[in-house]
Amino acid sequence: MPGRARWGQVWWADIGLDENKRVVVVSENGWNELFPSVLAVRLSASPRRDPGPGFPLISERPRVVAICGEATSLHESLLVEQSGALTPRQMRAIAIGLLEVTQIHRLLGIVHPEVAERIGGRRRR
Repeated sequence: MPGRARWGQVWWADIGLDENKRVVVVSENGWNELFPSVLAVRLSASPRRDPGPGFPLISERPRVVAICGEATSLHESLLVEQSGALTPRQMRAIAIGLLEVTQIHRLLGIVHPEVAERIGGRRRR
């Protein structure tokens, strides 16, 4: 039944890898209530992941990075267990990371000082 997952919630999800991975729901709650799938971004606690454009640092302790280039649609049946929720500040960092990966804001003529112009580039000052 649609509507179980909410914007900003962190879930353990079966995304077809050896073990379940943490994801954060980034789709809007109206979407989540109507459809059996959510849009999600994978989270990583790997010390090998460096934060930067497209990889916003979500938490320092424990160190967690959002992998915005791996935004995906997941059927709610793949969401195994809720493990928390992110703050609006953390979700804002993910929103900026998604803009960096997609550059979709350019289609709307929006320039934002915190969005890197390209992956591998630096954020504007």
